[in-house]
Amino acid sequence: MNLLKWAPLLSAFILAPTQAADQILTLEDGRQILLKDDFTWQYMPKEETKALTNETMKPEVNTPALQAQPIPTQTAKLANSTVGVAFSINQQQPIMQISQAGFHVVLESAHYEDGELVIPTTIHNNGIEPVVEIYITLSLYDANGQLLAQDEYPVWQAIKRMASTYLRPGNQEKGTDIRIELPKHSEFRVTGQISDTDTRG
Repeated sequence: MNLLKWAPLLSAFILAPTQAADQILTLEDGRQILLKDDFTWQYMPKEETKALTNETMKPEVNTPALQAQPIPTQTAKLANSTVGVAFSINQQQPIMQISQAGFHVVLESAHYEDGELVIPTTIHNNGIEPVVEIYITLSLYDANGQLLAQDEYPVWQAIKRMASTYLRPGNQEKGTDIRIELPKHSEFRVTGQISDTDTRG
């Protein structure tokens, strides 16, 4: 084999540092030789050259890392649809009666007026002392049990030191209307209790 004319080129590749163990060199006439890292070389058959070249030029494939998918969770519903007493707007019967120590507060049928929910009240004194003041605490919910309003409301207020305005034992009177500013709903649920009373012995 006459490789004298390729000697300078071969020596350059042989002496140059290489990153791979073997390298392929293509001559001007199209033939290829394999340069090995032990400073030897040999001609490459065409089929082997093609296979080695394809393997060398094979692109690196990056497989994307699998990411953990979030598990959907269901938020617990905090509202209680069975809380309190259910009532509807303009129903025929009273909503409920709240009692304590012989005093009874009846919540009458509710209606809307000027953007407010209005609950009329009737007060019964079945105790033994005249009543000057009665306060009740109400919690108002929508039909699904979501709290809408909670507050203390005066339902009976007489004029102190004016006995004629007291609610005497055995009597009943119309109490003060409860007014709550709320968006319109057709159905509600309510809980309540007498929170404070003032009597005269």
